[in-house]
Amino acid sequence: MLGPGHIQFDHDGGRIEFGAVQLGLDCWYSRTGAHFNFQGHDEMTEVSGDGEADIGFDGTLTGEVRFHHGDEMPFYRSTEVNFRSLREARPKRALCRDP
Repeated sequence: MLGPGHIQFDHDGGRIEFGAVQLGLDCWYSRTGAHFNFQGHDEMTEVSGDGEADIGFDGTLTGEVRFHHGDEMPFYRSTEVNFRSLREARPKRALCRDP
């Protein structure tokens, strides 16, 4: 296992990592969050899917990762979150780079 979960959104797209899962994101930003498609790996298996993340009025980050032909995984983060890049991102499509 790779350690604690990590979610990152930036002008190049972003990435999500948790356990043995590593995902590169292709994002569409709004004022309050992001919608994304992803490709990546779960251990040695290639995976893809979509999801979203929203910033609440209280600063919490909530969302869901949906694996194509697989699981739907909600997430919630309330502390130690840097929202600056997500809030300042332009509401346009951003290209991703693989993790």
